[in-house]
Amino acid sequence: MKDNYTYHHGGLKISILALHSSITVIWEGTADARDPEQSFAPFLRQAMRRPTDAPKRAAIDFRKLAFLNSAAVSPIFQMVKELESSGVTTTLHYDEGVPWQRVNATCMRVIVSRMKNVTVSTEVTRAVAEP
Repeated sequence: MKDNYTYHHGGLKISILALHSSITVIWEGTADARDPEQSFAPFLRQAMRRPTDAPKRAAIDFRKLAFLNSAAVSPIFQMVKELESSGVTTTLHYDEGVPWQRVNATCMRVIVSRMKNVTVSTEVTRAVAEP
């Protein structure tokens, strides 16, 4: 079974691609909503509950995201916790060439270190000069 869901508002696009036993969440643009609970968080919750084959693997990819404000972290972490509690093997993908992504990846490694099914993956796909 294949399901695709997209959220697009302002400069943020979130694509959720579900295919058989895997799900991929791709973040693009800028996640700068002051109140994610009123913007994209309901989309994430609803999309994760859509009828699809129960995923065994998930990838959450931030490498195309230009900016993520601190308010956006909570709904992302809630999604990660939901995947973990469902036993879904989850990988968070970050670009180490982007300073804020490098910092966020480091923080997420610490946060998920006690989770059995979640890992953080980093690579350099684009280099951004630090200010």
